[in-house]
Amino acid sequence: MPKIVFIDIDGTVTDGTKREEIVTKQGYVIGDYGSPDRQYPLGKYQFLMNFNHKDKFHLDDTLPYSKGFIEKLRQLDSEDFQVFWLTARDVIYHDAIRIDLENRGLWFDGMRLICKPHAIFYNTLTYKVNIISEIVNMSKPDFCLYVENENRLRSAVLELSLGIIAVENCEKALNSLESHIQDTGLIN
Repeated sequence: MPKIVFIDIDGTVTDGTKREEIVTKQGYVIGDYGSPDRQYPLGKYQFLMNFNHKDKFHLDDTLPYSKGFIEKLRQLDSEDFQVFWLTARDVIYHDAIRIDLENRGLWFDGMRLICKPHAIFYNTLTYKVNIISEIVNMSKPDFCLYVENENRLRSAVLELSLGIIAVENCEKALNSLESHIQDTGLIN
């Protein structure tokens, strides 16, 4: 049976604080991330297209345990483990996102990158939950791990009741993966 891993990018494997500071200084956003009072003076679309612009990805720091988690996945049989990057970044930057992941040492052959079809026309929660639900329902994995820093997204995926393990960072993801390997006797 297949084993599936879904990994978010922003806030999960990379820290976009520098991009956030730039778009704040440029006037695209007022208020902290996650705040109900957050405002987008030039519109949310303009904010997203500037925050998530391909020329800014390199500014992010790679978060602790990200490389170790990806390296552990790399060691596993790619026919058994299917790894999906699942990001709310707009699909127009698909190639740049993949190149950034490669440059960080976070990409290996067999991975897949699923990007949001449009920055504004799709609700991130609905988009991610629907993608995960469809893939899990079609593949019936015996192990499924979702690595996502946003609690609201993890909670929504857990509400699907599909046996998905949802964790907020790569340290916990690495621990979950190593526990699964030990429990099932997988060779790594």
